[in-house]
Amino acid sequence: MREGTFSNKAMKMSAGSLNLSRGAIAMLVIFAALSTALILIGFKDYPGLHTVLDTGMFLLSGLLALLFWELGVRSNQSFPKWIAISLAAASFSESVHAFVSIEWAGLLAPIAQAAEMLRPTTWPPATHVLPIGVGMSVWLLRRGAHRTTGFAILMATLTAALFAAFYWLPRYTAPTWLGVTRPVLIFSPILWLIVGYLCWRFRASDAADTGIHGRDTRHGQCGHALFALTA
Repeated sequence: MREGTFSNKAMKMSAGSLNLSRGAIAMLVIFAALSTALILIGFKDYPGLHTVLDTGMFLLSGLLALLFWELGVRSNQSFPKWIAISLAAASFSESVHAFVSIEWAGLLAPIAQAAEMLRPTTWPPATHVLPIGVGMSVWLLRRGAHRTTGFAILMATLTAALFAAFYWLPRYTAPTWLGVTRPVLIFSPILWLIVGYLCWRFRASDAADTGIHGRDTRHGQCGHALFALTA
């Protein structure tokens, strides 16, 4: 794939209407049906379903990491590689959360014994590391950076720091606003809103620049890569 092909194709996709395949529509319908069924059944604990969803999340993040790394290698662009590294960090964090729920025996029995404490402390890092990684990728893109090794080391350090921080922070609190008992998780949607806003700005400015000058800018890689991530 030639350099810039990924950005050009993504821009063409994002410029027009979003056409979902039949398979994608079918998956959305199934997801909506299952979600509706769970809501109608009422609030209950489903430990098995929780484990299945945790496993699916870390596998999905891992596959997306491989996809974006391949896009970065083929297009010779650093931004998709940074997204891949961020997804890999999220996949690792999610895998730790999923493996904690397994009923380990033998040498790993202490993990099962501490599951009640480890499960709530291993989930927050997974919800924060990805938006932080994507946000830093956007920042590096604006600065015109290209290195990936330093970014990988930074994300590994950040992941370890998040695990340590959320291990010491209170896992649950008394019900607060809207009955929230885990206020530390509120930062995750806020981070995603900030990242989404910045990428939307870059996408709009890149579209204007492309229309005027007939070329694709490096800032447009942000909106294009994240569009491919969500499409």
